[in-house]
Amino acid sequence: MSHYCVYVFHAPEQSVESLLAPYDENNKDYFRFKPVDMDAMRKAYEGWGKEHYATIGDYLTADGCFQNDEGVWGYMANPDARWDWWAEGGRYDNLLALTGEYVDEGVVSRMDWSPDEESRAEALEWWDKNIASDEPEDQLFFRPEYYLERYGDRETYAATSASRAPYAFVSSDGAWHERGRVGWFAIDDATKDSITAFEEVFARYVKEHPDEIVTVVDCHI
Repeated sequence: MSHYCVYVFHAPEQSVESLLAPYDENNKDYFRFKPVDMDAMRKAYEGWGKEHYATIGDYLTADGCFQNDEGVWGYMANPDARWDWWAEGGRYDNLLALTGEYVDEGVVSRMDWSPDEESRAEALEWWDKNIASDEPEDQLFFRPEYYLERYGDRETYAATSASRAPYAFVSSDGAWHERGRVGWFAIDDATKDSITAFEEVFARYVKEHPDEIVTVVDCHI
């Protein structure tokens, strides 16, 4: 499972809970019917399901699926689910930069949104030692090709590392904005283009909403 940082922007009269609610994986108020991939299910059934279930229907039922009125197999889920639990701050405690201190919540206009130059310098050094080098100094979670495809070059990687933007944010109108969709084990589908687009949207948002409150949230999915 994965943790990732989300900023929730809200007016004083709005609650973080209400803005995050539509993205709750377990809130049945937001459940919709989601068809299953029958090709994948047939392959799974043929692979091992036959040993335990007489029919593919039995197999799907045991997996929590059912047929709707049109005879389509699927299950109920929140199509917009982004978390199964969250906490204010959490592992991202005191992430927002104020003059001389770090906090979990505050007015947008009081925050320092300028790039973190120390993080930029560290990112450039890390790239040179691990991605640009034939013999990486650190044990990499991903192969060097992953970083090259995701960021393109060391400057882009350093700029992303220096950015004050979170992985995702919820705007005060309730819309969810993200670099990419987060899955298990910190794997996501973000690309260089989606990251760049997100950074632009985030920078524009904080500039246009100086009087809103921003709260740091640790989301788990």
